[in-house]
Amino acid sequence: MKLSDVKIISTIETIDLLLNSNKSICRLGDGEFSFLDKNRKKSTVRYQKLDSELSNKLSKILTDKPHNNIIIALSDFASSELYANKIKDWNIENILLNCIQQNNATYIFGNAGITRNYKLIPKLKMLWKDKNVVLVEGEYCRGGIGNDLYDNVKSLKRIICPAENAYDKYDEIISSIKTNCKKDDLILCALGPTVTCLAYDLSKEGYRILDIGQIDIIYEWFKAGGVRLEIDGKYVNESKNGHDVLKIKDCTDKNYLNSIIDKVL
Repeated sequence: MKLSDVKIISTIETIDLLLNSNKSICRLGDGEFSFLDKNRKKSTVRYQKLDSELSNKLSKILTDKPHNNIIIALSDFASSELYANKIKDWNIENILLNCIQQNNATYIFGNAGITRNYKLIPKLKMLWKDKNVVLVEGEYCRGGIGNDLYDNVKSLKRIICPAENAYDKYDEIISSIKTNCKKDDLILCALGPTVTCLAYDLSKEGYRILDIGQIDIIYEWFKAGGVRLEIDGKYVNESKNGHDVLKIKDCTDKNYLNSIIDKVL
């Protein structure tokens, strides 16, 4: 089996599958792939330190037979030279393929790229249209603040989690979601690799969780003409200084503050 043999549907097909089902989605991109290497000494993800338990969970998601409530989505390394080269450079090609072959050699994966393309945002917004949404996000994500990303929801509440190393609070985040969310709520999560595990675990219990990645920042960049700017008042992992939490200003937006139902920090 080669990387090119792994079956990954398109971004449009992935969103359509979500629109026409009640499935959750967990996404494994190059950052999550890097955690599969148990011998790695340094994290490739700035906002999440290496953690053996997190690595084991991510491996288990790929080796387990997927349950009916979840879509497992991968970065499309089969057709992306960038992702394929990263995997080879990190010496995890065999690790990744071995995980997939154990149970999922014939599984058709979703496409993790659904949150990376601003052209898909109008279609993505249909997923939460008229829904009661709970946004589980890092402390400085502030999704939807300053833009209209979630203006079409029925209601929006937030559970605020650590901006970095959220996996340290994994059990507490699980507990908060179970305490504060109904099973007919739509839970949108932006917490790096931690979300991949949350979506997989909680979807087994009947919660619907969508791993939305950095969609808010992608939208902000689109509005700025495609330039990867720092966004005032938000954590921007992929900009030079946007991830310095000491320089991110407090948010005084009343709608934001009133939407917070819990903090797990």
